[in-house]
Formats: sequence, structure tokens, C-alpha cells
Amino acid sequence: AALAEDGFTATIQKVRIGSDLYGKIKAYERVLEGTALLKSDLNESRLQSYALIIEKDPERISLIQERMRDLDGFVDTFFSDAARNIPEEEVKAPVAEGRSAWSEYKLTTDNEVLPALQAKKYADAIKLQDGVQRQRYERFMVQIGSAVDLMKRRVTALEKEAHELVAESVRLLGLFTAGAILLLVALSVFIRMLIVHPINAMTSHLRDMASGRGDLGKRLEVASKDDVGQMAGYFNSFVA
Repeated sequence: AALAEDGFTATIQKVRIGSDLYGKIKAYERVLEGTALLKSDLNESRLQSYALIIEKDPERISLIQERMRDLDGFVDTFFSDAARNIPEEEVKAPVAEGRSAWSEYKLTTDNEVLPALQAKKYADAIKLQDGVQRQRYERFMVQIGSAVDLMKRRVTALEKEAHELVAESVRLLGLFTAGAILLLVALSVFIRMLIVHPINAMTSHLRDMASGRGDLGKRLEVASKDDVGQMAGYFNSFVA
């Protein structure tokens, strides 16, 4: 029973709120929630890049560039948070690859696409967007998709581990309960044999003596040296 109790306690510690297992699951869930927003930000950023190419109004161009900077900040924040929150190194690798692809995409936008637009070389800007930038964007989305799939598989595996631990804790609790019941039954039998039975025998003997049918030659069994045993011994001495 003691071993079952120790095992039950150790298992509960593994799945309780605040445990390492629970923390990993919640960390992956937070990153996955951020990934949904990331994809939306990336799609909008790409559309804004094309809008910037065809827009001729300086005021609108300024607004588009400001929005692109905001989106860049959101994406960079996601990658920083992901690098900090993802708990396992093998899952960080595809996310780091996605971040590298994003850095290349953003660097080309800042150093080649925007300067081409400022020089009014719209054909060059379109060529970049439809060529190398499109390839980088598609590669980036594939890498992020792979990272998402990997994180989902890890969440599934961790949740399965948690369910198995809970099932194990229930089993151990059952063993502990059964052990406690057996211990109580054994204790009850022990008390009955050591205390109740001798007292009942003494009571029966005294009742027979009081009714005039008692056998004064009969002696009580002294089975222990405790208070009950001493009382039986004194009774035997009294009737001797």
C-alpha cells in the first residue's frame, strides 16, 4: 500500500497544473495560437507588397509602408516568442528555418524591392516579387506548415502521455485503496482475536459463575502480556 501511495503521488506530480508535462502542452498551444495569426500577417504583408508596387499616391504609399512595418514587427515578435516558449530543441529547428527564410524575404524587400520602387523601376520590383520573393514566401510557408505539424504531433503525444499517467494514477489509487481495506480487515481480525475474544470468554465464564453453573476449575487462556492478558491471569488467580 505504501508503494502504491508513493507511485500515485509521483504520478499526480507529473500531470498536475504547473508540472513540466503540463507546461510543455500549454507552451505548444500558445505557439500554435500565434501561428494562426502569423499566417494571416504574412498573407497581408505579401499583399501589401504588391499594393505598394501599383500604388502611385504618395500618401497611400506612406500608409502601406507603415502597415508593412507593423506587420514585420508582429512576425518578428512571433518568432521571438516561439524561440523562447517552445520547450524542445527538435521542434525549435524548423521554426528557426522559417525565421531564416523570413529574414531573407524581408531583407530583399528592404534592400531591393523598395529601392526599385523608389527609382520607379516597377518592372524590376514586379520581377523580384514574382520571382525570388515568391519562392522564398512559398518555402517559408512550407517550413511554418512543417513546424505546425510537428508541434501538433508533440501536443498529441504529450496529451496521450498525460492520459496514460492519469490512468496509472487511478490504478495506483485502486491498489492503495485495496491495500488500506485489507489492512483494516487484518487490524479488525487482530483486535477481535487479541481483545474482543478474551473479553467475551471472561464475560461468559463470569456469567456461568453468577448463575451457579460455572466450572471453578476452568481457566482462561492467557494469550498475551497486555492488559487483557493480565486481566485473564488475575481472573485465573482469583478462581484458583
